[in-house]
Amino acid sequence: MGLQFSLPYFFGGTQFMAHGDLGITEATELDGGTICVEAGTTIERISANYLSTLGVEHTMVSYESAAELRAAYVANRCDAFAGWGPNLAVLRATEIDNPDAHVILNDQLSSEPISAAMRQGDEEFVDVVNWMLAALLIAEEEGVTMANVEDMAANPPNPKVARLLGAEPGMGERLGLRDTWAREMIAAVGNFGEVYDRNLGANSPYKLDRGLNNLWSHGGVLYAPILD
Repeated sequence: MGLQFSLPYFFGGTQFMAHGDLGITEATELDGGTICVEAGTTIERISANYLSTLGVEHTMVSYESAAELRAAYVANRCDAFAGWGPNLAVLRATEIDNPDAHVILNDQLSSEPISAAMRQGDEEFVDVVNWMLAALLIAEEEGVTMANVEDMAANPPNPKVARLLGAEPGMGERLGLRDTWAREMIAAVGNFGEVYDRNLGANSPYKLDRGLNNLWSHGGVLYAPILD
């Protein structure tokens, strides 16, 4: 298709959402339960294999369409709903009358990286997109936020932050950008954690835990390249 991809910026995967009144947080507590899933999907196979590996007795109920699946879960015809984690968070926030009465279980059954797609051969743009993602992650690692970025630029705590925010010139020129590009971006949208919390996490309607999308130093898999 003539496409190439950026570094992954998000990891999603198959998860379970359950009715909160069951009082469960882990898939092992689904023993004897009924799981709703869309028929013929990889999610159906992944869920069945995962529960079988755990030794969890369960009944898998398949539905031909996503609409039927959602209706069955909302009508309480199953204890849990197997789906892609971010989609479950959106469903809980937008299509269920009482979102707080449903919990997305801690188990992450798979890891599926999401990247930006760009035209193959447009290497300069790929570099810009990758460094945009890297800058957001470096900012979070170094404690640079939307609120303090200007102070950090004026008094960088270390050479890494100085290079990131353009106090020490050179990084922007290599990308064909202003040396202050990362500072301006962070001032507008914040660091990676701020972007995540605002759009998907604690400060959004979806309340999706960061999980794998946390920094490597906080139990996740996201990391930024070394900025020399």
